[in-house]
Amino acid sequence: DVVAEIIDTTQGILSIETFTIVAGDNISSSRGIIKTAYLSMSAEDVTKTAFDVHALVKRWNGLIASEDTQDTGDAVYSNITAQIPAADLDAFIADVSKLGTVGSVNVTAQDVTSQVVDLDARIKALQTSIDRMTQLLAEAQRIEDLLAIETQLSTRQAELDALTAQRKFLGDQVAMSTVTVTISPETEITSVDAPGFLSGLQNGWAALVSVVMI
Repeated sequence: DVVAEIIDTTQGILSIETFTIVAGDNISSSRGIIKTAYLSMSAEDVTKTAFDVHALVKRWNGLIASEDTQDTGDAVYSNITAQIPAADLDAFIADVSKLGTVGSVNVTAQDVTSQVVDLDARIKALQTSIDRMTQLLAEAQRIEDLLAIETQLSTRQAELDALTAQRKFLGDQVAMSTVTVTISPETEITSVDAPGFLSGLQNGWAALVSVVMI
């Protein structure tokens, strides 16, 4: 439960009126889940695959949060972090997986429902308190009452702004999942072919014969 206090100046007496708002009362009951995914993959052309990932992010109405692509001279590596609508996370991962050879996929889910409900209840209580104090401010007659109400009103508004910012941040995390895609070059395995091997034996034998003849 969330308790809010309002200054009551009726009857010319400054007092505190307390009321309670039950968490969950007229508050959204939908669950709040923050999903975070990590996908590691390899591809023949890392640069092209990175561009393809960009295209998929745009296709699924997401956005690129950060990207780090490095060219060591011998190979190119890319690390892309994107925000994807939570409802489309699985489909996005499935599409990205088709771009190369997937090494690993890890998805975590954090339930923040209780935090969302608590913030919503506190925001509602504070907003009700602010509305009431605003009304009392208009009705106040004494200077001391005006000053007291304005002080409380300023404090409540600051608290409301802070809680609203927290709620928005939490809501954004629930609505948009964070996905990190790491792309590495495919490892090429070079086999020793017969002609080259035989050529090496022949060169070695010729060198040995040359030494013996000397």
